[in-house]
Amino acid sequence: MSTPNFKTSDNADNEAVDVLLVTVTKIEARAVLALTESQYGCVPTQFYNQKTYYDLGKIGGARVAMVRSEMGAGGTAGSQATITAAIRDLSPSSIIMVGIAFGVHQEKQEIGEVLVSQHIQEYDLQKIETQNQDVHIIPRGERIQSATKLLDRFRDGELYWRDSEVTFGLLLSGSKLIDNLNFRDKLLDIWPEAIGGEMEGFGVYTAASISKTDWIIVKGICDWADGNKKDDKTQRQQLAAKNAAAFAMFVISRGGLARSSPLPELNYSELDQVKVQSAQPEIIDKPISKKSVIIAYADEDTLQALNLSEEIEKSLNKSSVDIEFFELNSNFQLKNYISLNNHTDKWFLFLMSKNSINSYWFKLELRSETLLDLEQRKYHIVIAQLDNTSFPDTVESILQERRKISLQDNNDKIIDLLQSNTNTRADKIEFFVNRGHELDQLELAITRSRIIYLTGVPGIGKASLLRAAVRSRFHRDLIQINLSPGHDLELLAREAIAETGNVQPSELFSDNELMKISVNKVLERVAQGGVLFINNAQHAMTTEGSLRKYLQGFINALVAQEIAFPIIISSTRRTEISPEEAKYIDIIRIDRLSDEFMNLIVRHWITSSNQMLSSYSDSDLKTLVEQLEGFPLAARMIIGYLMFENPKRLAQVRFISRFQRKVAEYIVSNILSQLNDLDQTILQALAIFSSGMSTRQLLTIKSIAGKGTENVQDSIEKLMSLMLINQSVDVIELQPLLISYFSDKALHQNTYETLALELADFSWKEVKRISEDMAVIPKKDRNAGNKDYLRLSKKLLKIAEPAHRLLLTTRQNTKANQIPFRLRGHLREMVLVMYQQAKDYKACAEFAQEWLKIDPTDSEILLYQARAFRQLRDYHKATEILDKLERQPSKLLKSKVFRERGMISDAQGNMEEAIHFFRNGRIKRWDGRLYYPQINANLAVLLMAEADQRTGNSKDRSKRYAEAVELLSEAREFIPLFEENYLDLYINAQLRSGDISEQRALDIINEALALQADNSKLYFRAAEILADLQRLDEALVYAEEARIRGDKRSILTMVNIFLTKSQFQDALDLLATLTPESPREQMISDVLRARALKHNPKYARELLQPYEDLRNSFVIYARIQIELNAAENEQGTARQECIAVAEQILRENQQFYDRKLFKPLVEQMQRLQNLGSPT
Repeated sequence: MSTPNFKTSDNADNEAVDVLLVTVTKIEARAVLALTESQYGCVPTQFYNQKTYYDLGKIGGARVAMVRSEMGAGGTAGSQATITAAIRDLSPSSIIMVGIAFGVHQEKQEIGEVLVSQHIQEYDLQKIETQNQDVHIIPRGERIQSATKLLDRFRDGELYWRDSEVTFGLLLSGSKLIDNLNFRDKLLDIWPEAIGGEMEGFGVYTAASISKTDWIIVKGICDWADGNKKDDKTQRQQLAAKNAAAFAMFVISRGGLARSSPLPELNYSELDQVKVQSAQPEIIDKPISKKSVIIAYADEDTLQALNLSEEIEKSLNKSSVDIEFFELNSNFQLKNYISLNNHTDKWFLFLMSKNSINSYWFKLELRSETLLDLEQRKYHIVIAQLDNTSFPDTVESILQERRKISLQDNNDKIIDLLQSNTNTRADKIEFFVNRGHELDQLELAITRSRIIYLTGVPGIGKASLLRAAVRSRFHRDLIQINLSPGHDLELLAREAIAETGNVQPSELFSDNELMKISVNKVLERVAQGGVLFINNAQHAMTTEGSLRKYLQGFINALVAQEIAFPIIISSTRRTEISPEEAKYIDIIRIDRLSDEFMNLIVRHWITSSNQMLSSYSDSDLKTLVEQLEGFPLAARMIIGYLMFENPKRLAQVRFISRFQRKVAEYIVSNILSQLNDLDQTILQALAIFSSGMSTRQLLTIKSIAGKGTENVQDSIEKLMSLMLINQSVDVIELQPLLISYFSDKALHQNTYETLALELADFSWKEVKRISEDMAVIPKKDRNAGNKDYLRLSKKLLKIAEPAHRLLLTTRQNTKANQIPFRLRGHLREMVLVMYQQAKDYKACAEFAQEWLKIDPTDSEILLYQARAFRQLRDYHKATEILDKLERQPSKLLKSKVFRERGMISDAQGNMEEAIHFFRNGRIKRWDGRLYYPQINANLAVLLMAEADQRTGNSKDRSKRYAEAVELLSEAREFIPLFEENYLDLYINAQLRSGDISEQRALDIINEALALQADNSKLYFRAAEILADLQRLDEALVYAEEARIRGDKRSILTMVNIFLTKSQFQDALDLLATLTPESPREQMISDVLRARALKHNPKYARELLQPYEDLRNSFVIYARIQIELNAAENEQGTARQECIAVAEQILRENQQFYDRKLFKPLVEQMQRLQNLGSPT
């Protein structure tokens, strides 16, 4: 018998299986094995345990294995049993069922099409009833979603899959082999959205959910379940199995499924999962330990440069420093000075004067890339002022962060600086956030392309992404060439020779000879593990977006010689490629980062550059980070300001506008000369409007329309190529960080007033037109289900704020003041519709935000926005809004704010704080009535929950139940719909306090249900009471009725009933359908799951470990029960150890539980102590 080389519970040193492929038929298994060898170069090997497993080797960094199951989910060898055994033996992190399925839409689908389960639906569980002598089938099975992570990987893989069609959706799963058209159509009548069906999926889910293993079903269509299954059966099944296996393995090969991946999924709460590392220079030859100083000066300042060099040599010892002079009006390029410099301590001293800022190099060559390139090569940059000349506006944003020293009196300051080795700028920290999508694109491109373009605006992180990916994912070294406007073939070739660590050829070599040498050196270096990276390729592009001849020829020569790894090129311009080039070129656009990742970057740079700043909390930085608009460059620039100002002051509008303009100057500085008058007018119009416009809307502006439609379209294409604007469908938007910059440009060029007047007139007409269209819709139809109303509301949402702002800007106050009244019945109403009817809390928050731009004092909408953020679990934003509302004088509003604060605290698991807020919110009117009686219900719920955790018969517990009854009695007088919303709670409180009996409670509930047949809360309460009375079958009926009507709590009631009836698998299956929405729900779910795992005490203990310090009778009961269940299956010393642990838990917590409740456990413990062998 061979031994598996996989990590198992008994062999933790061996490598774990990451992905388990599960097949059923011989055709399915052969498809997987054949692809493993032919496509991925792995020779499968067999090994044995209870099942036969196949080791498929490593694919995409993941260890992959395969196992075969019998047909169907049940039985001793079906998918559930097979996968349960495989999880025990191999502990995979992902399970993918591959094989064949039936399709349901012959006119839309085709044989071989791959179906991927977004959800699965078990169709066997049905209730059959007769209505009017007709048989009706009512489905009872659950719809279960596949693992989110695997769905994400497969959806991403679909983008790059070039073979068979792939469809995501609902897969039916059941025990029947269906080949009957009538039966299939009956299933489609019940589940019309289904895309196909199969037999093993529910078994996969059942087995995987117990161990919390990710799973998904991937199957190819081989027939239509229409009675013609035998037609071309073998060929169809082979095609279906092959396509499903090929797509599944293609997704695996793209990476992201290895549990020990070098690029783990980013968890916002885990700071160490963001890869942050200091930039490392590319060392070519042996480093030189001397200092290297380049003095850059204007010809008129030669004497000062010479004097400075003499003092440096004298003070630092001439033998320990190498000084070179760079004259700013010469025709030499700075690149020639720095490309071969191997010194470890390098300085660039720029002698700034009225002469130097008028020099050829300063005017034409100084760009942000120039200084960034110097810093990437570890140069310290110092601006040495010879006179009082200030930075010109065009370069202020580029030079402002560098060290500035005055040399007007003497050179001592610069000598001290050189001797101290002080950094002239905080060390450049290279960030690398787990950009999963871009990385996956990059990894796929490397497998199929010879050239890869990374495109994105300056400062977006293109080079940083590549540097980190090359080191951590591809384990190669970077050969980086940074292009500039002055590059030609000779400089490119010489730099390539230097970067590959070779000696420079003689000056006598021609350009073509140099290119041949450089191509050979690059090919050799790449073959040894290098990656050629050509940065800033926009400097070598024509106006049409193609590469200039010198660079294109260099790349063509490398491709022709079959370079061992793709050439990677970064550019801030969109690249134009021909259809023929598209066969071997990939283009990947690097987009802005989300605020949560930006927060992590800022946090890391703060810690790296100044430990004193690390005391700032995430909430201190949050508003500031939101203004950085996802630009890593902006995050780096803001650190300098944080040295002197706190985040709250920096987040003020005045500073943010000024800061965003400086970032914009950096982005635009290198392309401003390429923008003509029409380009700038379009950019200014988009900046003034700020909410996105269509081409049609832009053409309503006379100064734009006058240039002609064709020229306008060409200009838009050009601006998109330069990545200054984005287009989504028909809406054109300016990059957010550029809005302040181009608004200022319009002011300085005296075009702002004209553009604003035209835009105000256009937007006012749009508001009128849309609001009139909406007014036609009857009030009863103004809801989230009306597509026309929703569409018009969103259009109004987009136009209303800029219309209001522009009308005020152009002093058309009368029209501006009409806008809130035009919108009140529409835009404002949508806030309530989205919260109350659609339950779309994200949309609610967005509609509220737009309305508040027009009426920022609307307290009701502010409160709804806070509620929406609470539902979205963004408690920070919700609390910020409540802080503003609490300052308002209205006592009713204060009461509602306290209630909202209490609900946030409750959601965060802080019961004591929640009770405090609810009590403070019980504010009374002059007549003694509560302003907001609903708060009594919230307080009553928590008082009863708190009482449940206390000693069974204590006065304190009874006191809390009595107070809950009193609170609800008071609320009953004043809440209009109390019976519909709170009767179940009131009955529960009366039961707990002993005011009514269980039977009386059931009678009240049944009487109420006669009038409120759909009240899920009453069904739930009846189920709870019946369960307490041990009338379990009746309880299940009521619980199921509550669940059908949407009460999630009933799931926990049903789980408890299944546990009481020892139906542990049923309990686990039901728990798998529950998504906890608060810490308390998570705790209850984990405790119930632990109790259900009767035969797996180890995993059960792990589930309860986080709750061991809770003095909660629910947790204590479960901990004792798990130990006693373990003792039932042990004997001798092991049994006594389990009993001893149970006794200790009981002893330590005896004051926290109800003795009557725990009596069965005590009796079980005594019985086990008297036994000599397991029962």
